[in-house]
Amino acid sequence: MEKLIDKFVGEFKNFEKSDGIAAQEIHPLRLAALDRLKKFGLPTSKDENWRNTKTDFLNEYNFKLQTERPDNLIDQSVVDDLKSSETDEICVVILNGFYCPELTELGELNRHVVVSGLEDAVRFYGKDIEKMMLKSDHPESDGYYELNTAFARGGVYIKVPEGVYPDRPIRLLSINDAHTTDVMTQPRNLIVVGKNAGCRIVESVNTIGDNASFSNMLTEIRMGKGSNVEYDKVQNDTDKSYYIGSVLVDQKRDSVYNSTYVSLGGKFVRNYTNARLRGIGSEANFNGLYFVDGEDFIDNHTLVDHIEPNCSSRELFKGILNDKSVGVFRGKVIVHPDAQKTNAFQANNNILMSDDAKIFTKPQLEIYADDVKCSHGATSGNLDKESLFYMQARGIGEEVAKALLLNAFAGEVIEKVHITGLRDEIKRLVAKRLTVEDLYFCDVL
Repeated sequence: MEKLIDKFVGEFKNFEKSDGIAAQEIHPLRLAALDRLKKFGLPTSKDENWRNTKTDFLNEYNFKLQTERPDNLIDQSVVDDLKSSETDEICVVILNGFYCPELTELGELNRHVVVSGLEDAVRFYGKDIEKMMLKSDHPESDGYYELNTAFARGGVYIKVPEGVYPDRPIRLLSINDAHTTDVMTQPRNLIVVGKNAGCRIVESVNTIGDNASFSNMLTEIRMGKGSNVEYDKVQNDTDKSYYIGSVLVDQKRDSVYNSTYVSLGGKFVRNYTNARLRGIGSEANFNGLYFVDGEDFIDNHTLVDHIEPNCSSRELFKGILNDKSVGVFRGKVIVHPDAQKTNAFQANNNILMSDDAKIFTKPQLEIYADDVKCSHGATSGNLDKESLFYMQARGIGEEVAKALLLNAFAGEVIEKVHITGLRDEIKRLVAKRLTVEDLYFCDVL
């Protein structure tokens, strides 16, 4: 890993020479992050939170770090092919880590909502952006957090002002162009939602080309009092795609945050979500479904910080693992001393479809208050043989019976998605994985 750090330090020296970079308000944050990256390096399996997560792929490919906006844009038809056919949404395109207004069509988005590249936001709102971006001493920071902060330039800035709730979801369509080289992107997104405002965000990452891609994406969400945000991810990328994505949420009083992550493809996927419930009456709900096979790897890490009283959180992650795939779930709920009347629930359930599939699961509670309702649990096992026998005894073929049981297992998470078109998109993808043609096979009755 030392060679990698030296490579990043060399890249940073060139990056720093780019026009206006060193003079930007956030540049001290970049320098502090680079110092921490040099000091602590990238995490390895010796680090507790990375014990079951191997990032050997960083040495297998010669990734080219994307620090400049691409000169050559992809064709609009490529974007159209990657857009959802089920969801009426606004599609914000991020190409090789940089916001691309030429390929983005905001349509009738409320004129008070700001959508721009992070670099433009820094240029126009420098001090304000610097105050909102997390500092390098964030307690959950690691080498990939520092790496992203050091090269924070691309990505998207979205601001939803007080009392505004856009009618249509906003999709962050991240495209990595790997036609000519193995690419590494560092998109940094900042979403600010005002008092009594809200929005629905869908994130998807797609690789085009035959080479490998690695996305190290970090999204920060600032939620005002009484705000409501839904943030969903659909991960269905190529077998040469590698992804580490962090979503860091800061919630004020009576705010509600909902997220659902659906992971169906990608060689390596690691999702990390941290919600900090800083206001009385705030609520955070995390849901996840992962369906992996071959030698794919999926890792879901969550942390919920209950800081104020009368807050609630609920987590439900379900996994289906086949062949030699590996899954990791590590969730932690921390209830701070002042967070009385906390209500927290956490569950991770898994079905292993082969003897070679593996799951490492560790739900955790860390409670420093005495008047709380908190529970957690985890299960892993095979499909229920009695249920299979029961269905086959009534004339249902074995493969169809398995599909029906897996569909019922996954459906509980799919129904947590509140965006109707996105829910249909996910049902279609899951039905395809279950080799079923009917979209509505995935309905939960």
